[in-house]
Amino acid sequence: MESYVINGGNRLYGSVEVQRSKNAVLPMLAASLLTEETVTIEECPQIADVDAMVKLLSAYSLSCTMQGSSISVSGGNAEYTEVSPDLSKVLRSSCCLLGASLARFGQVFLPLPGGCAIGARPIDMHLAALSKLGVLVREGEGGVYCRRERFSGGEVTLPYPSVGATENLMLYASLAEGETIVRGCAREPEIVDLQTLLCRMGANIRGAGTDAIAIEGVKRLHGARMLPMPDRIECGTFLLACACCGGEVTLFGGREEKFDLLCRKLRQNGCKVWGENDKITIKSGDLFLPLSVVTGPYPAFATDLQPLLCVLAARCEGESRIRETVFESRFSHLEELRRMGASVRIEGDTAFVAGGTLCGARVRAKDLRGGAALVLAGLCAEGLTQIDDIGYIDRGYANFERKLSLLGARIWRMSCKKNSS
Repeated sequence: MESYVINGGNRLYGSVEVQRSKNAVLPMLAASLLTEETVTIEECPQIADVDAMVKLLSAYSLSCTMQGSSISVSGGNAEYTEVSPDLSKVLRSSCCLLGASLARFGQVFLPLPGGCAIGARPIDMHLAALSKLGVLVREGEGGVYCRRERFSGGEVTLPYPSVGATENLMLYASLAEGETIVRGCAREPEIVDLQTLLCRMGANIRGAGTDAIAIEGVKRLHGARMLPMPDRIECGTFLLACACCGGEVTLFGGREEKFDLLCRKLRQNGCKVWGENDKITIKSGDLFLPLSVVTGPYPAFATDLQPLLCVLAARCEGESRIRETVFESRFSHLEELRRMGASVRIEGDTAFVAGGTLCGARVRAKDLRGGAALVLAGLCAEGLTQIDDIGYIDRGYANFERKLSLLGARIWRMSCKKNSS
């Protein structure tokens, strides 16, 4: 088992190049199933989730090659296969293969996808939407078998703006006969990025970024190249790290308008935040006023940043109120923050965090963003912090400790024995 050891207390100064978006790259790689030609995704982050998706695609006999950090996928020899349960259980985005495999092969068996333990995240919505477009769904032990009975468009209204369901419908309907109208769509920028790639491949899609997307199916798609957008969540992670630790940090690849709510909260706490072209600079402040935040689908406050915001709340004077409306089990990091001296109580979907002094302790990452939050807590805590099970963090952050070290953080990766507690 690998762990981080952090000697907290240093302010952060310098600049960081933000990696390309994990949540944009994964569905783009799934889109490579839709064509026999080569799809190249440039500057892919070297993270565990991308590695897992490449292994999933290789199981379909797709040729996946890397040149530097770019991944080229050629689907000329693709064959239908069942998704590996071992990979599916650790990679939530394997559900993107639902729509892509149905479009390419007419069938798919998908083990129930995994990822972080932050709530149920069922794929019922995906299945119900696809069934309206001619897909027969049979749920069995350990997974779902889907078969395409007819391949034609239709109208679908999602009961919740699910990112995964929106992506699956875009992938599937790109090759379906006729027009598909999807209402109640997710509006995340990563959805816009996926539309851009699919259109470069020859798809006819419009409306991404709004709550209604229209897809006119085409007979075939061709190869394309795509440079994905920067990672909004990594950018937000470093903004919050600077706010928690103090200092001044410039993030290349961040755009201020994508962080309007976060920047507003940071400015309320005395931070100076300004953007210029594709970079954001933050200079920490000293106010540390209590926070009040409600997470929700984009453009509301991102649920992925909620655990990290809890660390800033633990530094604020007074009690902050943070309500989580997206995932019902996304407060597991708070138990670990208590070990570090945070004063926390949870009432239903709301966490109340009272500010104070954080002290180093041995804690455990239980999911990706919760693990990143513990890193931030260790950076601003007094004394030494050890964070176990950092494989969760490796799923979404490339060279995390190296980037933080270049900003002046004292953080090291080490191998150690499993904590029996």
